[in-house]
Amino acid sequence: MFKQLKLAHKFTLILSLVFLGSSLLSYVSLSYIQKQTAEQTVAEKAVVLMDTLNSLRTHHVEEIRPLMDDEDESIAEFIPQTVPSYVVREVFEQFRQTEASSRYLYKDATLNPTNPRDQADEFESGLVAQFKADSNVDEIYGFRHLNGESLFYIARPLAVNQASCLVCHSTPEAAPKNLISTYGSDGGFGWQLNEIVATQVIYVPARQIFQAARHNTLLAVSIFVGIFALVLLIINKLLKQAVIEPLQPMAQVAKYLSEESSESLHHSGQTGEEEFEKLDKVAHQGDELGQLARIFQRMARVVYSREQDLRNQFQNVLNEVQEKEDGSRENRIYLQQLLARSKEIRQRPTSDQK
Repeated sequence: MFKQLKLAHKFTLILSLVFLGSSLLSYVSLSYIQKQTAEQTVAEKAVVLMDTLNSLRTHHVEEIRPLMDDEDESIAEFIPQTVPSYVVREVFEQFRQTEASSRYLYKDATLNPTNPRDQADEFESGLVAQFKADSNVDEIYGFRHLNGESLFYIARPLAVNQASCLVCHSTPEAAPKNLISTYGSDGGFGWQLNEIVATQVIYVPARQIFQAARHNTLLAVSIFVGIFALVLLIINKLLKQAVIEPLQPMAQVAKYLSEESSESLHHSGQTGEEEFEKLDKVAHQGDELGQLARIFQRMARVVYSREQDLRNQFQNVLNEVQEKEDGSRENRIYLQQLLARSKEIRQRPTSDQK
């Protein structure tokens, strides 16, 4: 079926298939690139927040916490601001007060926490288990569906690196009384030095970033489709003007040469003259089609000359045959007259013969 199509239709079909294939390939490629870019953007945001919070934690441990070592245990209520994790969490909650940051989440997810709000859920417990299973793993990241939204998370292990931490987390008996009176003696104890007891995990909303990535992908593909469609129209137009239209008079003249005599072609009326005029215009071009038209004209002249010679020879033969037929007819008439006279003489009476 493809072979039966006209040249213009073949080019249009081929270019259309290339157009569709290129558009699909571009969409898949750009989607992948945009997805990778979006993930990198989200990860960078998460890392910046994580490093900022860790800087705050370090500052509290090294600068603020030593000033509170002489805290009077006679105070009945425990002061949570003395705990670095609590300070970091509260600062982050202040960060979440803005609408743009309200969907960000942070947690020191602990298997056995002192403060119940730090209790690790099933997913976070699995992260802690991974850190415990492989001490070489210092960061885990990925996506998690939480609260009806897809969130990108980064998790890092939290270990008991300082012996001072065991004052509050070794045994209930060794812990400050105000800590026991505030949080009780059920959680946050039995920790060991250098033991991984929690994971520091931060969740960054990714929906808007991925929506922006998809929008950018569709915009880029739309621009590409528009440009390619315009190029397709231009190529089709140029193909028609530069190739199809110059070939049409050659094809038409060839059709006349195959179906009619060259003489009838020249005298076939306006159609034949128009085709020859178009062929003359093409022959004046300096490109390959012009060269082909000139060769075609020479070929047509040769065909015409040979046909004229054949016509002349055929006409001469017809004339000779006609002359011979005319001579033979005269001879037949003379012979018939002789026969008629002979018959007439034979039929006369005998007396007349004497």
